[in-house]
Amino acid sequence: MKTKMRKLLLMILLIAVIFSLFNFSYRVEANTNGYTADTAIEYVKSLIGQQIDVDGVYPGECVDLIMEYERELSGFYDTRKCS
Repeated sequence: MKTKMRKLLLMILLIAVIFSLFNFSYRVEANTNGYTADTAIEYVKSLIGQQIDVDGVYPGECVDLIMEYERELSGFYDTRKCS
């Protein structure tokens, strides 16, 4: 029984080593529409004093600022309202 267990563990270890030899990494890119950290800060500063209501639920929530910047960054304006 011990030899079968050792063979099984050795086989599992061998499979793990073989899989680790392959490079399964992939490249992820984010599209910022040309925004840099500085332009992002300037855009958010330009919104000071404005009440933003992106989701149409409660005006002026902190999440509305995040959603507005995400819309500006992505260029995607979703007209659906949150529920």
